[in-house]
Amino acid sequence: MEKDSAFKEKYHKINLGRRAENGRKFLIYLYSRPVITVADVQGLLDISHKPVNNLVKAFVVLEILKQVPERQRNRLFTFEEYLTLFNVPEEG
Repeated sequence: MEKDSAFKEKYHKINLGRRAENGRKFLIYLYSRPVITVADVQGLLDISHKPVNNLVKAFVVLEILKQVPERQRNRLFTFEEYLTLFNVPEEG
């Protein structure tokens, strides 16, 4: 799937500085679970809440993740652009 390959290449070139290793693990995780919470990421990376929250915020700023607006507690985030790869247009 050419579209999927170009998509993955785009996101794997992102530079997160000293968070790069955790960012890479997180990004790979998003391909299998594109809807997540901060607690999900904390469980994956096994690091404290503050660094996980900062990493999630960085992914939001980079427009990799979008926060589901109506949730302030136990915030939910989506890897929206990846999810759109699987949307099938409805036939009218």
